[in-house]
Amino acid sequence: MAPDVVLDRASAADSPAIRNVLARAYRTNPLMAWALPEDGTRLDACAAWLGPSVDRYLAAGRVHVARLDGRVEGVAAFAPDGPVLRVLHRASGHP
Repeated sequence: MAPDVVLDRASAADSPAIRNVLARAYRTNPLMAWALPEDGTRLDACAAWLGPSVDRYLAAGRVHVARLDGRVEGVAAFAPDGPVLRVLHRASGHP
């Protein structure tokens, strides 16, 4: 029988695991390869780079995780509807 994936809201305690999942996902991204050219340290550097953003999203309560056997294996983070998004929305001609 296949293990169940559990989806739930992430907490600050999940931050290290979320950083690692996202670092693995973005490690080969061309921007990351350019900004962090050392392949041997890119995974850790990518996790560190993404960390402040992860923590801001967590503080806003906008991060969900997929857990498999209790481990974070997937992440979904949603941008909060804050002033920056409202300014961009107005700049696009929308009220």
